[in-house]
Amino acid sequence: MRALAVPALAAVALLAHPAVPAGPAPCAPWPEGTVRAGLLLSYDGYGRACTYQAGGRGVWQLSPRPARSPAETHAALALTTGRYADVRIRVRARTLHQLRRPTPNAWEVAWVVWHYTDDDHFYYLVPKPNGWELGKVTPGYPGNQRYLATGTRSYALGVWHTIEVQQVGDTITAAVDGRRLVRFRDRERPYQGGHIGLYDEDATTCFTDLRVASAGKRFHGAQRR
Repeated sequence: MRALAVPALAAVALLAHPAVPAGPAPCAPWPEGTVRAGLLLSYDGYGRACTYQAGGRGVWQLSPRPARSPAETHAALALTTGRYADVRIRVRARTLHQLRRPTPNAWEVAWVVWHYTDDDHFYYLVPKPNGWELGKVTPGYPGNQRYLATGTRSYALGVWHTIEVQQVGDTITAAVDGRRLVRFRDRERPYQGGHIGLYDEDATTCFTDLRVASAGKRFHGAQRR
């Protein structure tokens, strides 16, 4: 397989401060197809994406249009401009509101995705109110979705959670809030690289302190909390 074109700074990349005015300014609109601090807004789900400053740190916010029927869903996705192979990821994420009424689905929260090449090929980790899920979006499975590992530990809405993922070759290690969840080996056509993404469905979500490093490397700089 041809080696991926990894950015010169892929060894350690810090994507923590979208360029928005300091102070209590309102959330600055983030149009589709534009880049904020290394993240390209791929789509906003017919809703609103924006960036703002809080406590001296920058925050990306995604809020797609609320679904109007059980069969309807809207999603938002922001991607790194660079592609990564063996990689470590750490980001803080918070789900402010689930938008579906009257009854939201548990997975309508903040997701982290990686090795993304298109909407049919990527891995994801999603901490949910009723558990957690590691999965792979891939053709050939119902809904193009293959469940790799799940657990029952719950993650509350409205609070920040620190999500950490590392993938080396076909082996994925995942943790949330400092607690290791799983080490999983994908033996079925594992993805070898792609973009990192922040994603949500039918929810208003916030992300901050995104850090990306080559696997085996330390994150540089102090994490802002």
